[in-house]
Amino acid sequence: MSGVQPDPHRQGPGPEAPGDGAQRQRPLGEIAALISAGTGLLGLLLGYFGLPAVVSPPTATQATAIQTVPGLTVTLPGPTVTVTASPPGSASPAAPGTGPDTQRLSLMTYVDNSGSPLRPVTGTLNAKPYDDALGMSTCTNRGWVDYNLGRNWKRFTASAVGIDDNSPYNAITVEVFVDDRKLASFPVGVGNPQTIDLDITGGIRLGIAYSTGSDCYSSKPARLVIAEPLLKR
Repeated sequence: MSGVQPDPHRQGPGPEAPGDGAQRQRPLGEIAALISAGTGLLGLLLGYFGLPAVVSPPTATQATAIQTVPGLTVTLPGPTVTVTASPPGSASPAAPGTGPDTQRLSLMTYVDNSGSPLRPVTGTLNAKPYDDALGMSTCTNRGWVDYNLGRNWKRFTASAVGIDDNSPYNAITVEVFVDDRKLASFPVGVGNPQTIDLDITGGIRLGIAYSTGSDCYSSKPARLVIAEPLLKR
């Protein structure tokens, strides 16, 4: 019937007005474009300035990757080293203990002698054996041996000075000189050795002289032993 009006409650939604969907979709497109542009700009900034990219997986140790910026030089402060220069013409002091503190006289070569020279020997004095010693066997009335000290030593010592226990002769006089200045003179015999401890500071020449009595026989020469002779600083 043409006179019946349609029931508005039973009708479906009316047709959309043209252009409404395009208007709702346009803001989303603009937002997406802005996000894309911002991401691209951020990537350019990261690539140019070399900013660190940090990845922190939940179960992995944090790792940092750093890019080097071309043309940028970074100087890190280092440790400061102070060098003290010595004044011109001055010498550095020797370290304590530099060089030997003692010198075995039995290892030195004498520079002058008269009569029988002292030579490295082994001997026995008052029943005590010595492996390091100077000695000689002679009946010369007098003899001497000189050593160069070089002004390097302060004391001359010997553990024992005497006639070897196996020697038949029992009387020799020993004298010690430094630069022709007599420091000691003493007789020695079998079973009665003497010790030496003399100040030789600044000396250039050490002399050891000996003399025998008239009862010495060449077939039975005396054997002088100077045990453990040392130069000390």
